[in-house]
Amino acid sequence: MTEISQYEQQIAKLERELDDMTAALSQAWDQLVPFLQEVPDEAEAANDFEPILQAVCAAADTDYGGIYLFQAGEWVSVPENLTVADDFIGRLAVVTVPQVLVQVNPEARITWVFAPVISEHKPVGALGVGTADLDRDFTAVDIRILTRMADRIGSQVAAAQLARFREREAVRNREMQIANDIQQSVQPAMPPQNERIQIGSYWKPAKEVGGDAWGWVQADDEHLTWFILDVAGKGLPAALAAVALHTAISMALRTQLAPADVLADVNEQMYDAYTRTDLMATAAVISLNPVRGVLEVANAGHPPVLVRQGGYWQQLEATAPPIGVLPDLMAETQRLELNANDLILCYSDGFSEIQTGGSLLGHDGLLRMIPAGAKNVQALTQHIVTASKSIGVATDDQTLVTALYTREVTEDNFMEEHTTFPATLEDVSRFTARLEPQLSQFPLEMRTSVTLAVHELLVNVVEHAYAGQPGNIHFNLLQSSEVLTITIQDHAANVFNSASASIDGPDPLDLPEGGMGMFIIHQTFERVDYARTDDGNLWTLEKRIGR
Repeated sequence: MTEISQYEQQIAKLERELDDMTAALSQAWDQLVPFLQEVPDEAEAANDFEPILQAVCAAADTDYGGIYLFQAGEWVSVPENLTVADDFIGRLAVVTVPQVLVQVNPEARITWVFAPVISEHKPVGALGVGTADLDRDFTAVDIRILTRMADRIGSQVAAAQLARFREREAVRNREMQIANDIQQSVQPAMPPQNERIQIGSYWKPAKEVGGDAWGWVQADDEHLTWFILDVAGKGLPAALAAVALHTAISMALRTQLAPADVLADVNEQMYDAYTRTDLMATAAVISLNPVRGVLEVANAGHPPVLVRQGGYWQQLEATAPPIGVLPDLMAETQRLELNANDLILCYSDGFSEIQTGGSLLGHDGLLRMIPAGAKNVQALTQHIVTASKSIGVATDDQTLVTALYTREVTEDNFMEEHTTFPATLEDVSRFTARLEPQLSQFPLEMRTSVTLAVHELLVNVVEHAYAGQPGNIHFNLLQSSEVLTITIQDHAANVFNSASASIDGPDPLDLPEGGMGMFIIHQTFERVDYARTDDGNLWTLEKRIGR
C-alpha cells in the first residue's frame, strides 16, 4: 500500500467519524431544542430536568443519564431514583474537566462519562451519561458531544436553579409573613384602660419576627397585670416560642395567680420542651392594684423593672433564673406601695444592649433619657425610642412598656394610644380586628359602631387617598372621662374628595363613591372634621361617652 493510499484511508475514516459525530449532534439538537425553548419559563424549569437527560441519553445512545447540581447538592437521574453512593457524589462535586467514572451498584456496574456544566464561567454541576455494557468504551466523539451539550444547557440549568431558589424564598417569605401576623396578633393593639394608670408601649422585632412579646390581663378595677418576655435568639424559632410563652402566661394570669406563681406555672409547662430545644426565656410579671396602689413584681432573669418614686429609681432585679433553666422556678415576689405620679419602666435587653461607641447603653443610660415630670406615657415611650435611635443601632428585638400611676380618679385623667400601620386593606382589617376587643369597657353597640365607622374611614383612606400607592396611616385614640377622640392622618398626595360629600341620608341611588361609608361615620360620631395638611389628610372624630 502506497503512502498516498494510507492517507486516503485515514481521510475516509475521519470523514466517517465526522459524519457519525454530525449525525449524533443533529439527533441531540433535535431532542434538546423543543425542551430548551420552554426552559426560560421558570415555572416549568424549576422541578424538571428529566427532558434534558432523556435528550442526552438519546444522543449518546446510552441507558443512563444524570445531573449533579453543586449549589443544591441534588442528584437527578434517568431512570428516576437511580441510587449513587456518597463517595461517588463526592467525586462529581469536583468535576471540572470531562472524565470517566465507574459506579458499582448491586444491580449493575455502570461506566459513566461526565462533563462540567458551566454558567457565568463557573461550574454549576456535572452532566453525565452511563452504560452497563462492559464492551463499550466512550470515545472522544462521545465526550465531545457531551461537552457541547453541557455547555449548551448551562444557562438553562442555572435558570432552573434560580427558579427553585425563588420558589423556596417565596415559601419562606410567606411563612415569615404568617408568623409575623400571628406574632402581631398577640401584641396588644391598645393598652389596658384604667383611670388610675396610663400605660404606653413599643414593640419591634430585630428581623421579620423575634423573641420579644408583652401583654396584659385586667380582671377588674382592682386587678391589672402586665408582663414582658424575651426568648433567647432571633427569627422564627424565637418567635414561635414567644407566642407559646405569651399564651401560657396569659392563661395563667386569667386564673388570677400571683406573679411568682405564674412564672412557676409556665416554667413547669415549658421546661421539658425548652430543654429538648435548648431554649430559655426571661420574663417579668407586674401586678398592680390601682385602687390600693400596691405593686407586685416577679422577675425571672429579665432586666430589672424600674420604678421612679419621688425622683429616685428603685430597681426590682431578677430573683430567679430564666424560664427553662431549672425544673423548679421559685421567684421572689417584690412589693412596693406606689404614690401618685410614680413611673414604672419595663424593657427588654434590646434597649439596654444598644451599642454606644465602645460600650452598651445599659439601664443607667436608659434612665438618663427620661425627662422629669412626664405626664403622657405614650409620648414618653416615643421619646425614649427616638433618643435611643440617636445614640446607637439596635441589633436585638426591642420591647418597652411604661406606666404612670396617677392614683386618684380625676376628670383630667385620660388614655392615649398611637399606632402606625401600612396603608393596605389587609393591614386595615388586621388593625380593626384588634381594635374592637380593646374597646371592651364600652357597651357592645358603641364599640361595634365605632369599629365599623373607623374601618370605613380607613378603607376610604387606602382606596381614595393613597389610591394604590404605598404609605402609612397614623391612628391616635384619646379617651377622657367624657369624650372619645380619634384622629387619622395620612401622607397621601390625593385630596379626599368624598370628604365634602352630602351626608343628609343614605340614598343608594344617589351616593358618591365612599358616600355610604361617610354616612356611617357621621351617624356614629358627633363631630367629624376633615382638613388638608401640608403633607396629607387629617380626620378628627369625636364621640361623647355614653351617647
